[in-house]
Amino acid sequence: MNEPTVSFIIPSYNSESTIELTLKSIRKQTYPQRKIQVIVIDGGSSDRTLTIAKRYGSEIIHNPKTDIVNAELLGYKHARGKYLVGLAPDEVLENKNSLRLKYHAINNVSNVRSVLPTGYKTPEELSSINHYINEFGDPFSYFLYRDSKGYKYLIKDLKKSYITVTEDNKSVVFSFNRNNKLPLIELWAGGCMIDLVFVKQRFPEIMINPSMIPLIFYLLRDIGSYVAVTKNDPTVHYSASNVLKYLKKIRSRIEFNVFKTPMGS
Repeated sequence: MNEPTVSFIIPSYNSESTIELTLKSIRKQTYPQRKIQVIVIDGGSSDRTLTIAKRYGSEIIHNPKTDIVNAELLGYKHARGKYLVGLAPDEVLENKNSLRLKYHAINNVSNVRSVLPTGYKTPEELSSINHYINEFGDPFSYFLYRDSKGYKYLIKDLKKSYITVTEDNKSVVFSFNRNNKLPLIELWAGGCMIDLVFVKQRFPEIMINPSMIPLIFYLLRDIGSYVAVTKNDPTVHYSASNVLKYLKKIRSRIEFNVFKTPMGS
Protein backbone atom coordinates (compact mmCIF):
# COMPACT_ATOMS: atom_id res chain seq x y z
CA MET A 1 0.00 0.00 0.00
CA ASN A 2 1.19 3.52 -0.77
CA GLU A 3 -0.52 5.41 2.03
CA PRO A 4 0.75 8.98 2.36
CA THR A 5 2.22 10.44 5.52
CA VAL A 6 -0.25 11.84 8.05
CA SER A 7 0.90 14.48 10.54
CA PHE A 8 -0.64 14.75 14.01
CA ILE A 9 -0.45 18.18 15.63
CA ILE A 10 -0.79 18.32 19.45
CA PRO A 11 -0.40 21.66 21.27
CA SER A 12 0.52 21.06 24.93
CA TYR A 13 1.13 22.76 28.24
CA ASN A 14 1.51 20.77 31.49
CA SER A 15 -0.56 17.97 29.97
CA GLU A 16 0.99 14.99 31.77
CA SER A 17 -2.35 13.77 33.16
CA THR A 18 -3.83 12.99 29.72
CA ILE A 19 -1.28 13.28 26.90
CA GLU A 20 -0.11 9.68 27.30
CA LEU A 21 -3.64 8.50 26.54
CA THR A 22 -3.61 10.68 23.42
CA LEU A 23 -0.25 9.41 22.17
CA LYS A 24 -1.02 5.81 23.00
CA SER A 25 -4.20 5.99 20.89
CA ILE A 26 -2.11 7.22 17.94
CA ARG A 27 0.44 4.45 18.32
CA LYS A 28 -2.35 1.85 18.40
CA GLN A 29 -3.62 2.91 14.97
CA THR A 30 -3.62 0.25 12.24
CA TYR A 31 -2.42 2.85 9.73
CA PRO A 32 1.31 2.25 9.04
CA GLN A 33 3.25 3.81 11.91
CA ARG A 34 6.15 4.68 9.61
CA LYS A 35 3.73 6.98 7.79
CA ILE A 36 2.66 8.84 10.95
CA GLN A 37 4.38 12.02 12.10
CA VAL A 38 3.52 13.20 15.63
CA ILE A 39 4.37 16.79 16.50
CA VAL A 40 3.92 18.10 20.05
CA ILE A 41 4.11 21.89 20.23
CA ASP A 42 4.79 22.77 23.84
CA GLY A 43 4.27 26.11 25.56
CA GLY A 44 6.80 25.59 28.33
CA SER A 45 5.59 22.61 30.35
CA SER A 46 7.19 22.13 33.78
CA ASP A 47 5.74 18.67 34.39
CA ARG A 48 6.39 15.32 32.64
CA THR A 49 4.65 16.27 29.36
CA LEU A 50 7.81 16.32 27.23
CA THR A 51 9.24 13.17 28.80
CA ILE A 52 6.05 11.31 27.89
CA ALA A 53 5.96 12.81 24.39
CA LYS A 54 9.53 11.72 23.66
CA ARG A 55 8.80 8.21 24.92
CA TYR A 56 6.17 7.86 22.18
CA GLY A 57 8.49 9.09 19.44
CA SER A 58 7.03 12.59 19.11
CA GLU A 59 8.83 15.50 17.52
CA ILE A 60 9.00 18.37 20.01
CA ILE A 61 8.63 22.00 18.95
CA HIS A 62 8.94 24.71 21.60
CA ASN A 63 6.36 27.47 21.43
CA PRO A 64 7.94 30.65 22.87
CA LYS A 65 4.68 32.63 22.63
CA THR A 66 2.81 29.86 24.53
CA ASP A 67 -0.58 30.71 22.97
CA ILE A 68 -2.62 28.18 21.00
CA VAL A 69 -2.72 30.18 17.74
CA ASN A 70 1.07 30.32 17.51
CA ALA A 71 1.23 26.62 18.39
CA GLU A 72 -1.07 25.87 15.49
CA LEU A 73 1.07 27.95 13.13
CA LEU A 74 4.26 26.15 14.22
CA GLY A 75 2.58 22.78 13.66
CA TYR A 76 1.25 23.92 10.30
CA LYS A 77 4.76 24.92 9.17
CA HIS A 78 6.50 21.76 10.40
CA ALA A 79 3.95 19.15 9.28
CA ARG A 80 5.31 16.99 6.45
CA GLY A 81 2.20 14.92 5.79
CA LYS A 82 -0.20 15.11 2.88
CA TYR A 83 -2.91 15.11 5.54
CA LEU A 84 -3.01 16.67 8.98
CA VAL A 85 -4.98 15.57 12.04
CA GLY A 86 -5.43 17.96 14.95
CA LEU A 87 -5.67 16.60 18.50
CA ALA A 88 -5.69 18.31 21.86
CA PRO A 89 -3.59 16.61 24.57
CA ASP A 90 -6.81 15.53 26.31
CA GLU A 91 -8.38 13.89 23.23
CA VAL A 92 -8.14 10.18 22.44
CA LEU A 93 -8.91 8.20 19.27
CA GLU A 94 -11.19 5.40 20.49
CA ASN A 95 -11.22 3.33 17.29
CA LYS A 96 -7.85 1.79 16.36
CA ASN A 97 -8.97 2.12 12.71
CA SER A 98 -9.76 5.83 13.12
CA LEU A 99 -7.01 7.00 10.79
CA ARG A 100 -7.91 4.45 8.12
CA LEU A 101 -11.56 5.55 8.29
CA LYS A 102 -10.56 9.17 7.83
CA TYR A 103 -8.19 8.31 4.99
CA HIS A 104 -10.99 6.38 3.25
CA ALA A 105 -13.44 9.24 3.74
CA ILE A 106 -11.18 11.95 2.33
CA ASN A 107 -10.31 9.83 -0.72
CA ASN A 108 -13.63 8.12 -1.42
CA VAL A 109 -15.39 11.17 -2.88
CA SER A 110 -13.77 13.90 -4.95
CA ASN A 111 -13.89 17.40 -3.51
CA VAL A 112 -13.74 16.22 0.13
CA ARG A 113 -11.00 18.30 1.75
CA SER A 114 -11.70 17.69 5.44
CA VAL A 115 -13.06 14.97 7.70
CA LEU A 116 -14.77 15.15 11.09
CA PRO A 117 -14.87 12.22 13.52
CA THR A 118 -18.24 10.86 14.65
CA GLY A 119 -18.19 13.30 17.57
CA TYR A 120 -17.03 13.66 21.14
CA LYS A 121 -17.50 10.94 23.73
CA THR A 122 -17.27 11.50 27.49
CA PRO A 123 -15.48 8.99 29.74
CA GLU A 124 -17.96 7.75 32.34
CA GLU A 125 -15.59 8.35 35.24
CA LEU A 126 -15.33 12.11 34.65
CA SER A 127 -17.34 14.94 36.22
CA SER A 128 -20.78 15.45 34.69
CA ILE A 129 -19.69 18.90 33.42
CA ASN A 130 -17.86 17.03 30.66
CA HIS A 131 -21.15 15.91 29.11
CA TYR A 132 -22.03 19.58 28.61
CA ILE A 133 -18.55 20.43 27.31
CA ASN A 134 -18.54 17.59 24.80
CA GLU A 135 -22.00 18.44 23.52
CA PHE A 136 -21.73 22.23 23.23
CA GLY A 137 -18.21 23.38 24.16
CA ASP A 138 -19.02 26.52 26.12
CA PRO A 139 -22.04 28.76 26.89
CA PHE A 140 -21.33 31.09 23.97
CA SER A 141 -21.23 28.23 21.47
CA TYR A 142 -24.47 26.81 22.84
CA PHE A 143 -26.22 30.19 22.78
CA LEU A 144 -25.17 31.08 19.25
CA TYR A 145 -25.15 27.71 17.45
CA ARG A 146 -27.12 25.08 19.42
CA ASP A 147 -24.98 22.44 17.66
CA SER A 148 -24.26 19.15 19.37
CA LYS A 149 -20.74 17.79 18.99
CA GLY A 150 -21.61 14.54 20.78
CA TYR A 151 -21.04 11.26 18.95
CA LYS A 152 -24.70 10.20 19.33
CA TYR A 153 -26.10 13.30 17.62
CA LEU A 154 -23.55 14.98 15.35
CA ILE A 155 -24.40 13.14 12.13
CA LYS A 156 -28.16 13.21 12.87
CA ASP A 157 -28.11 16.97 13.44
CA LEU A 158 -26.05 17.68 10.32
CA LYS A 159 -28.47 15.63 8.23
CA LYS A 160 -31.37 17.79 9.45
CA SER A 161 -29.78 21.06 8.35
CA TYR A 162 -27.38 20.36 5.49
CA ILE A 163 -27.17 18.52 2.16
CA THR A 164 -26.07 14.87 2.23
CA VAL A 165 -23.97 14.29 -0.89
CA THR A 166 -23.40 10.57 -0.39
CA GLU A 167 -23.24 7.97 2.39
CA ASP A 168 -21.78 4.50 2.91
CA ASN A 169 -21.16 2.31 5.94
CA LYS A 170 -17.99 4.22 6.84
CA SER A 171 -18.85 7.90 6.40
CA VAL A 172 -21.31 10.58 5.32
CA VAL A 173 -20.35 13.43 2.99
CA PHE A 174 -22.00 16.83 3.47
CA SER A 175 -22.22 19.99 1.41
CA PHE A 176 -22.63 23.33 3.21
CA ASN A 177 -22.59 25.38 0.02
CA ARG A 178 -26.25 26.43 -0.02
CA ASN A 179 -26.45 27.44 3.63
CA ASN A 180 -25.96 30.89 5.08
CA LYS A 181 -26.09 29.64 8.67
CA LEU A 182 -23.09 27.42 9.28
CA PRO A 183 -22.09 25.19 12.20
CA LEU A 184 -19.15 26.00 14.46
CA ILE A 185 -16.36 23.74 13.19
CA GLU A 186 -12.67 24.06 14.09
CA LEU A 187 -10.65 21.58 12.06
CA TRP A 188 -7.50 21.89 14.17
CA ALA A 189 -8.64 19.69 17.07
CA GLY A 190 -10.98 16.86 17.97
CA GLY A 191 -9.37 14.37 15.61
CA CYS A 192 -10.38 16.26 12.46
CA MET A 193 -8.38 15.71 9.28
CA ILE A 194 -7.58 18.18 6.49
CA ASP A 195 -5.94 17.82 3.11
CA LEU A 196 -2.85 19.78 4.15
CA VAL A 197 -1.16 19.87 0.76
CA PHE A 198 -4.31 21.28 -0.86
CA VAL A 199 -4.83 23.87 1.89
CA LYS A 200 -1.23 25.11 1.73
CA GLN A 201 -1.42 25.45 -2.06
CA ARG A 202 -4.88 27.05 -2.13
CA PHE A 203 -4.44 29.40 0.84
CA PRO A 204 -0.77 30.49 0.98
CA GLU A 205 -1.76 33.54 3.02
CA ILE A 206 -2.21 31.30 6.07
CA MET A 207 1.58 31.12 6.46
CA ILE A 208 1.71 34.82 7.33
CA ASN A 209 -1.71 35.14 8.97
CA PRO A 210 -2.13 32.38 11.57
CA SER A 211 -5.47 33.76 12.75
CA MET A 212 -6.91 32.10 9.62
CA ILE A 213 -6.03 28.58 10.82
CA PRO A 214 -9.16 28.17 13.00
CA LEU A 215 -11.22 29.33 9.99
CA ILE A 216 -10.05 26.69 7.50
CA PHE A 217 -13.47 24.99 7.46
CA TYR A 218 -15.04 28.26 6.27
CA LEU A 219 -12.30 28.93 3.72
CA LEU A 220 -12.85 25.47 2.24
CA ARG A 221 -16.61 25.93 2.27
CA ASP A 222 -16.28 29.21 0.37
CA ILE A 223 -14.61 27.40 -2.55
CA GLY A 224 -17.26 24.64 -2.56
CA SER A 225 -15.40 21.83 -0.78
CA TYR A 226 -17.27 18.96 0.89
CA VAL A 227 -16.87 17.64 4.45
CA ALA A 228 -16.98 13.97 5.40
CA VAL A 229 -17.96 12.65 8.83
CA THR A 230 -16.76 9.18 9.80
CA LYS A 231 -18.97 6.58 11.47
CA ASN A 232 -18.11 4.55 14.59
CA ASP A 233 -15.16 6.86 15.15
CA PRO A 234 -15.69 8.95 18.32
CA THR A 235 -13.01 11.06 19.92
CA VAL A 236 -12.92 10.54 23.68
CA HIS A 237 -12.48 13.90 25.40
CA TYR A 238 -11.00 14.18 28.91
CA SER A 239 -11.81 17.87 29.14
CA ALA A 240 -12.14 18.93 32.81
CA SER A 241 -11.96 17.04 36.08
CA ASN A 242 -14.35 19.46 37.81
CA VAL A 243 -16.42 22.62 37.29
CA LEU A 244 -13.74 24.97 38.62
CA LYS A 245 -11.19 23.71 36.10
CA TYR A 246 -13.79 24.08 33.37
CA LEU A 247 -14.35 27.72 34.33
CA LYS A 248 -10.60 28.32 34.32
CA LYS A 249 -10.41 26.86 30.81
CA ILE A 250 -13.28 29.08 29.64
CA ARG A 251 -11.55 32.16 31.06
CA SER A 252 -8.36 31.27 29.21
CA ARG A 253 -10.31 30.74 25.99
CA ILE A 254 -11.96 34.16 26.30
CA GLU A 255 -8.68 35.91 27.07
CA PHE A 256 -6.76 34.44 24.15
CA ASN A 257 -9.51 34.16 21.54
CA VAL A 258 -11.20 37.48 22.14
CA PHE A 259 -8.68 39.88 23.62
CA LYS A 260 -5.19 38.70 22.68
CA THR A 261 -5.27 37.57 19.06
CA PRO A 262 -5.90 39.15 15.63
CA MET A 263 -8.52 36.41 15.13
CA GLY A 264 -10.37 37.65 18.21
CA SER A 265 -10.18 41.23 17.01
